[in-house]
Amino acid sequence: AFVTENLDTSIGTIEDVESIIKLPVLGVIPSVRTQEKEDLKAKRKKRFINFELGRKEHKEQLDLSSTCLIVQSHPHLPVSEAYRMLRTNLKIGPQQKAILFSSTGPREGKTTTLVCLGLVFAQMGTKVVLVDSDLRRPMIAKIFGIEREPGLADVIAGTTKLDEALKGLSDILIGKIDISEALKTPGLDNLKILASGHIPINPAELLGSARMSNIIEELKSRFDLVLFDSPPALSISDAAILSPRLDGVVLVYEMG
Repeated sequence: AFVTENLDTSIGTIEDVESIIKLPVLGVIPSVRTQEKEDLKAKRKKRFINFELGRKEHKEQLDLSSTCLIVQSHPHLPVSEAYRMLRTNLKIGPQQKAILFSSTGPREGKTTTLVCLGLVFAQMGTKVVLVDSDLRRPMIAKIFGIEREPGLADVIAGTTKLDEALKGLSDILIGKIDISEALKTPGLDNLKILASGHIPINPAELLGSARMSNIIEELKSRFDLVLFDSPPALSISDAAILSPRLDGVVLVYEMG
């Protein structure tokens, strides 16, 4: 046991994280327990009554939406309270309103964290926009069941105006998921979504363009909080290109 413990180089505690990267831990988000996931699935199966339930993509849509919208549909669960604690610790203001979310590797929960944090801020009355600046594997439109195009890439390219690309509650209501249960908790009317748009062949160049800087400034002038999603920072340069233009970065780390 002693040898195994000393050979384990993974980071497992808050103290490990803070001592290694010299940055504060903003919050610890528990995983959604299996039973809670099963309860969410059972309550949301009615969404797909007009679809072929056996198809893999529909099952993935149900799992993804149920998990990411949990703070809206189930605000009293411990995981929802953890996101409110993160909201408290992430102090936003006029000089701290555009924040990038990234992780070192894939599937660590950065998009889920971004969406849930955006929802708990919206519940508080904050005007929030979620920007899917992951132009390689975008997920935000899929979570809310809305169309991916037009979106950020189209606005940068100049083929679509920003107002035409921004999506809100009405788009979610006519989208692919039934959010009747989520509507019991207020806040969705304070949320806007800027999906990724078409998948470009040169995402890094688009994110580094002068047009992208103008879009960031316009979003900051119109919203209280602007949250940007991005690909994993260790393998792709997009986060490194975008982060100097924003007010802060939240790095999501899966414990262990």
